[in-house]
Amino acid sequence: MRRLRARTAELAFEGRSDELLGALARRHAETHPEAAGLLYVDGHVRACHGKADLQKAHLARMRIAMPAEVDTWVSDRFGDGLLVWQAPPGQSLSSELKEVVSRVRELLGPDARPTICFDRGGWSPKLFRQLVEAGFDILTYRKGPVALLSPSAFKEHLFVDEAGREHAYLLADRHVRIAYDSGRRYFACRQVTRLDAESGHQTQVITARDDPDPGLVAHAMFSRWRQENFFRYMRSRFGLDALDSYEVTAVSMAKLTHSLVAKKSPRPSRPSLVLGWSLSAWRCRPDCSMILAGWPAGIWSLLVRGPAFSGQRTDEPP
Repeated sequence: MRRLRARTAELAFEGRSDELLGALARRHAETHPEAAGLLYVDGHVRACHGKADLQKAHLARMRIAMPAEVDTWVSDRFGDGLLVWQAPPGQSLSSELKEVVSRVRELLGPDARPTICFDRGGWSPKLFRQLVEAGFDILTYRKGPVALLSPSAFKEHLFVDEAGREHAYLLADRHVRIAYDSGRRYFACRQVTRLDAESGHQTQVITARDDPDPGLVAHAMFSRWRQENFFRYMRSRFGLDALDSYEVTAVSMAKLTHSLVAKKSPRPSRPSLVLGWSLSAWRCRPDCSMILAGWPAGIWSLLVRGPAFSGQRTDEPP
């Protein structure tokens, strides 16, 4: 372990930590290709309790907004971390999906057609169309008001997961068109609606996948919490939220994305601050996308084995 820490410190000093994490991600994808057919994407907020004047982010588990930095995580179908990088200040999940597509395509190759699953923070019908045209399938919750379906439209579907457990869903499966650009354009997709028999609540899931069994789509969407379980495990065992430095780097507003500039901040001259990832001895180059933090085995420690959600469209359970 001592040599591992020394070697990772050397790689960080040379600015090559991103190469190491990229190689680990490729090894995992090549060894378990079935686990990379479904990828969960989410942002993880790490709060800063120092005195630095940082931009605030919403900390969901505490239900408050506080100074923090946000990391974008890409996990495999079991929820295990595959890729991670620090998101630019104020960047939305929908904006980060463009970066996700680029990195995933480089990781899995030009012929793969993975499914990217994310929550409503990535909602953008225009972006969905671009992702599908780029060779990706999308899976997310529908956002906005939606007309409820009649109870007679739902049928029971039984799905058996990789552990042999049976899951019963009341589902309605249909094709819809979602308007964008003020109604001038439409994104055609599939909508799978789940009915909670006890409360009567309906949850709409949209996807570009065309699997005959809607139970497969529903189970994949509702298994998104595997990534949250991964975050919880990493927080308790590997200090996921621990900051190894309170060092900050000023970022000029001119360098931020057009979406941030369009928000017309009331204080445009004030520089945004990006929280430092690394110890002073582990300092990486500024453009390093994935930096070794203080977790010797953190990102690649969990490699769950077992059957998985394949990238192929099929009516057979994964």
